[in-house]
Amino acid sequence: MECHDRGYAMHGYIDDSISLFNRMVELGIKPNDVTFMNILSACSHAGYVEKGKFYFNSMVRDFGIMPNSEHYACLVDLLSRAGDLHGAFEVINSMPFPADASIWGALVNGCRIHQRLDFLNGIKRDLVKYGCR
Repeated sequence: MECHDRGYAMHGYIDDSISLFNRMVELGIKPNDVTFMNILSACSHAGYVEKGKFYFNSMVRDFGIMPNSEHYACLVDLLSRAGDLHGAFEVINSMPFPADASIWGALVNGCRIHQRLDFLNGIKRDLVKYGCR
């Protein structure tokens, strides 16, 4: 089912991907970290901010799965694409490990999309501190 979920998400069938995920859970199939990557990516590309945050929090709360850097990158991407750059930056600052290039890249991309060079200049110090140039 994981492959179907990813296939739906990759080809733009976002709502089908979410429905399949929910059906898996209803049937007692426990999602894993890859399943959550698929659902978070689907939410990010569809702009489903609240659903994405719900599923991210559900990973730990309901299934005991600790988010890795890829999950955090998806969440930062989701928030950044939606224009919530401050929320994305808060996520980065609250992570239990340093942000990697994909996480910073998601935030920088959000700044580019929303033409927020002012925000990017404001976090330049943090980018340099973590080795981004």
